Amino acid sequence: MKKLFLAVITLVLPLQCYAEDSSSYIDYRYVKPNATLYDILNSSATPDETFILNNTLFRLDFVYNKKKTEKLYSNILSKSESIPNSTDRYFSDKQIYLTRSVESIITYMLKDYAKDIGPIRIPLVISADKYRDSFFYDTKIFSDIGCKGYGIAESYIKGCELSTDERTDFLEVAYHPDLKMSDDPYQLNQITNNSLKESYSYKLLSNIPQLLGFRSSISTKGYQAPLSSLDKVLYSDFLENSVHEGLNFSDIHENCFVNSNESCGLYVKTDELKTLFSLKSNSDKSTRLNTKEYPYIHYALYLKPYVNIPRTILSSGSFINYGFYTQLELELLKAIGYKINTKEFFGNSLFSSGSPTKRQSVVFKSGFSAWSKENNDYKTDQASRVPLSIGTTIYGSYNDIVQEGTIASVGYGSVGIRVDGSFNTITVPKKTSIIENGHNSSGIAVTYGRDNVINIDGDVTASTEGGIAINLDFGSNVLSDYVEFQGSYHRVRTLDVKEKRMTREKGAAVSAPSDIRGPLVSKLNITGNVTGNKNAIYIDDTAHVKEINITNRAKINGDIVSLWEPFVNDKKTGVYVNSQHVNLISGKVQLDTNYDAKKSHVRAKILNDLKTNLYLGSDISHVSEKAKYKKENSRANISIDGNIIGKTINISAIGGVTNLSGYIDTNKLLINNASINIKTPNYMTNYVNTLDLSHGGQLNLANGNPEVIVIRDIIKATANSVISVDTKLDGTVIDVVLFTGETKAPDGVINFEPGLSYNEIKALSSDPKALLNLLNKFVKDRNFFLSQHGLTMRFPRHIWYTQGQMGRKVKCTIRGCYLGDFVKSYAYSSEKLPLWRYVLSFGGIILMLIAAYIFHRKTSSRFY
Repeated sequence: MKKLFLAVITLVLPLQCYAEDSSSYIDYRYVKPNATLYDILNSSATPDETFILNNTLFRLDFVYNKKKTEKLYSNILSKSESIPNSTDRYFSDKQIYLTRSVESIITYMLKDYAKDIGPIRIPLVISADKYRDSFFYDTKIFSDIGCKGYGIAESYIKGCELSTDERTDFLEVAYHPDLKMSDDPYQLNQITNNSLKESYSYKLLSNIPQLLGFRSSISTKGYQAPLSSLDKVLYSDFLENSVHEGLNFSDIHENCFVNSNESCGLYVKTDELKTLFSLKSNSDKSTRLNTKEYPYIHYALYLKPYVNIPRTILSSGSFINYGFYTQLELELLKAIGYKINTKEFFGNSLFSSGSPTKRQSVVFKSGFSAWSKENNDYKTDQASRVPLSIGTTIYGSYNDIVQEGTIASVGYGSVGIRVDGSFNTITVPKKTSIIENGHNSSGIAVTYGRDNVINIDGDVTASTEGGIAINLDFGSNVLSDYVEFQGSYHRVRTLDVKEKRMTREKGAAVSAPSDIRGPLVSKLNITGNVTGNKNAIYIDDTAHVKEINITNRAKINGDIVSLWEPFVNDKKTGVYVNSQHVNLISGKVQLDTNYDAKKSHVRAKILNDLKTNLYLGSDISHVSEKAKYKKENSRANISIDGNIIGKTINISAIGGVTNLSGYIDTNKLLINNASINIKTPNYMTNYVNTLDLSHGGQLNLANGNPEVIVIRDIIKATANSVISVDTKLDGTVIDVVLFTGETKAPDGVINFEPGLSYNEIKALSSDPKALLNLLNKFVKDRNFFLSQHGLTMRFPRHIWYTQGQMGRKVKCTIRGCYLGDFVKSYAYSSEKLPLWRYVLSFGGIILMLIAAYIFHRKTSSRFY
């Protein structure tokens, strides 16, 4: 499929700063002149261009001049506000480009309003002050009919006619000067990636809702006149009616005060929000299992309203890993009076949960694709082009979800299925496809939670630049990973340690919620096809994946990469998770129960439990809410076109044949009653710490390509396992197999067998003497190598074709060697016959003897 680069929609117009300041900005890499709002649905972008909007709903104008800054702050209603100590006089082109991108995506979201009005120009002050918070300052409208309680910008957008043209609204974006703000122009993404810096796109997205009316007219005591658009739709668990002017917090409840979080029981009430928190199933039974019907609203710094859905753009907290709004947040904007078609951004959303004893079953028959305004439904034959979309959002826990509808998008930074809950089972059935072919998109992303199970029987594809088919990653904290980062079993605050608010021990072990005290994914079962341009399966350094089962007929196109790396600290006082960022302190592993890390066997068990076990050729079945590992599948045929890299990955080939076109660099490779054929790209070396060749195990390097594999620590081998290697006609081995550590072979035997081309084997088949000589030389070559380790080898029983997977049995006498039956793997050729085969054969012989006796009697009596 043609690669598509659909970068974030943006506006390129001359940049005119507030008042006299003016400059111009055009990024010539991303210019498509005279584009309209709807080009995003009708055009196909190449890697050298993106959608450039001809107009936007509002325009953020950077203010650099100190006098103009002072004037802005002198005009705001609250005279107690101080002016920032320092403001940036220069902003990078990348951040200007990102500003235009945010303006454009909001414009598309509110496109019904953009057609009627021109850009609303809003001053933007950049404050390098760690003691300030980003905030949108605006004057409330008191008197105008129909606009009462609106802000200035909100009134313009909603078409309110004001009696004055005076503008007092502006946006301050504040950041910590030591942390700095990310200038990555592509940070506007569903999976956050700002790393150690603060996310600039988040600061805009979290404050733009204030511009739109998502704010409250409150003091520290209660609600003042006039009520804001948000106030007008607020209800409380403790009130019969909605919030009204003059209502004090103490009137709501004795425990209610301005910063009391959820004690006031405030919520926004709409049917759409209720649906998100209810069972959304296609079955007749729709009993809702969670206790909340609506998201709660609370107030924090600057009396800003926040939503109690953790880690989202409009939530409070020290860890946020959403890069764009959720459907719930868009529904909140709809509740305050905006027309937004959420179906263009989200296909399905599930915020409700089951329980450990009563799980919730949900079947999503609908998928996600291009939206048809005329039919008020999805066009199943066209992929969505909208950036930052999510086909299905799973925020709740204890759910069994089946995604039957196909998800198809080429939108930049989008996700097919995003999972943020715990103990969920998500199944992609055989005939379902998840297609995310937008730049930097993910097919399935698990970004928070624990013990989720993913079953992939269908197809998951992310084949464009930066695409990851299965992305298992907590992402960055938009507030900066320095402030706090979370991952499986750990929660860390490096900045508090650096600024001496916490000791290093406490900063590395901030109490982690129970939702992350377990593996992000407990089982990933793949029987279908998984394709990723950047990675087929990516496991971040924040995420533990306990088990991956790749089963019969599964096809993996792309690398399998894990950065997860737990270790024991030098003092041997705990198990920690290593971060890829050297400036971040490592996080202490926190389990459901405390453990005594001073005991070596406890540490060893924890480290072993924190490995990722990758099974090739396992036989699984999907039983009720869990996918249970059963046994090996001796007939499995698996294809992996990519590398397998991970210091904590244990590969276990336990059944059938796996063809790997790539190299491996893992902790362990076990092959038991199975074959793994490795064809490595030129100049690449395979590394494993431990190679374990058990009964019927075959490591097949015979493919006509020079291979190098280094076993760093231990090689274990039984006498009925083998390593197949490319061999010259003189018996010299081409492939390099190095043992740099300990060897464990109970019988003192490690077997090798030669691999030759089809033509070479054909020629040798007619010359038994030459074949015998080749095998004798091969044995001599290998025994010389093994003698350095005190080992020997058995005379080869097979010879292997370098073109394909097949081999031939070999029988030798003193006169020469002869080729026998074809075999598809060493395990298959050495497979023991089951008892019934012996019984059947013995019974057949008895029947033949009886038939022969009867025939003899009949013929001797001349009956025939």
